[in-house]
Amino acid sequence: MGTVEHVSECDADLRAGGGRLKVAVLGVGRVGSAIVADLMSDGTFEVTAADQSVAALQHVSGLGAVLAKRVDLREPDAVAAVARDSDLVIGALPAHLGYRALETVIDAGTNIVDISFFEEDPIQLDALARRRGVVAVVDAGVSPGLSNLILGHMLAAAGHVERFVCYVGGLPADRSGLFQYKAPFSPMDVLELYTRPARHRAGGVLQTAPALSDLQEITVPEVGTLEAFLTDGLRTALRLDGVTEMREMTLRYPGHAAQMRLLRETGLLDATPVEVNGVMVSPRALTARLLLPLWEFAPEEPDLTVLRVDVDVEAGGVRTRHRFDLLDRYDARTQTSSMARTTGYTCTAIARLIATGRYDQPGMSPPEEIGRRADCYERTIEDLASRGVVLRRSAGPVSMA
Repeated sequence: MGTVEHVSECDADLRAGGGRLKVAVLGVGRVGSAIVADLMSDGTFEVTAADQSVAALQHVSGLGAVLAKRVDLREPDAVAAVARDSDLVIGALPAHLGYRALETVIDAGTNIVDISFFEEDPIQLDALARRRGVVAVVDAGVSPGLSNLILGHMLAAAGHVERFVCYVGGLPADRSGLFQYKAPFSPMDVLELYTRPARHRAGGVLQTAPALSDLQEITVPEVGTLEAFLTDGLRTALRLDGVTEMREMTLRYPGHAAQMRLLRETGLLDATPVEVNGVMVSPRALTARLLLPLWEFAPEEPDLTVLRVDVDVEAGGVRTRHRFDLLDRYDARTQTSSMARTTGYTCTAIARLIATGRYDQPGMSPPEEIGRRADCYERTIEDLASRGVVLRRSAGPVSMA
């Protein structure tokens, strides 16, 4: 395995005191390994990759001067030891491990940027983060993440937002196959998304609806027709007052939602174990295990990410729709998936904001709070664009009828 080596002198803006910032990445799967590679790209960080998987660690060791540590990330003491030896931690763990690791890192007094899409409310750790003087940014991926940054930016720039709708999906470039879908992250996390009630706001009132409901179609240039359905991805954005309508709509190739509803309605996505021949089995865990080979991307198989964020601003009786579009594809040169690029590079851009002191607010910070700061928003968009992840913006009037 690789060891940490000095690649270049530290950017003076990064650490005035000299020496490179020590960053630990917890979890180096598809997205975590992209994060490691990007952090190492400019030579300003000492990077530690922590994972239990020998194969994952061997992969990142091949990226260069990274210290690979085999760590059982289920154990809080092990996570705390890594955190205490770091200036900044990036959490890139599966959902079921994410919250506990986040709490452990904060309690250890180390700043953290997290992309784990866990079910728990991260804001309940705000008091702990403030006591420890820790800067903790959560949901720092593409959505939630970049979409929330856009919302925060528009709230600060426009003063009032009437409607916020985020359309987002990670898809195989080749839509053939039984489900016309492959998972850019854990199938278990995807199935959780399909079963969790979707919180949204309508008429200014917080509501819930079944995931996979409110089915509609949208057309995306260079991709074609996709279906969109409600999912529970707004998370911390739902705390924002004054936005009358808020929804997250997940994008898939047409027909996928009906297949997932069939699995759900037959009980195959239930989390509660059932007895089968004297053995207690979780239907969802079994379904995820069976779907794994069907939903797993082959090496170098291309994927794409679609993000569309519509923000309606009303002023003087005129409503204007600001549309932010992103279409990103697999990078064959670096063999990096689009989902790893869009999620990982948003995360590293935010990590650099903390490393340079541009963002230094102690406590739990959802990405919409970072988006409210014009310099942080612009720097993040610039960082993404420099890596080929380009957000395009347009605006036009919307009928009030």
